[in-house]
Amino acid sequence: MKMTVGLTQNSKLLVEDKVLSSECTSMFMYGNFLLFTAFSNGLSHILYIYNVHEQKFRQFLTAENPSNLLPNPQSKSLNVRCVERGSKLVNVSNDKVIVQMPRGNLEGFSPRLLMLHRIK
Repeated sequence: MKMTVGLTQNSKLLVEDKVLSSECTSMFMYGNFLLFTAFSNGLSHILYIYNVHEQKFRQFLTAENPSNLLPNPQSKSLNVRCVERGSKLVNVSNDKVIVQMPRGNLEGFSPRLLMLHRIK
């Protein structure tokens, strides 16, 4: 399944013709996974990770307002993780996510969702 994904200058993440997030700061496609960071009201940004072939992601594409379906960071969802405020996605390789912090340093981590997909 091919799909068009884009990030506009005014921080809107578009998937096909739907606005998935209007507060997106960075995004990255890694195989079947769409990763993106978004603003939050707290001291951190939120990293969302979705397998574009799963039913949960397809619900976003059919919803009237997809951004209302995004889980909050306090949920136990594997699709959400907090990252430091101002962090930008730089690369994803071998299931390791590399983010650039506001001070310029790079940090890497392996989200559970990517590791579980690798184990399958």
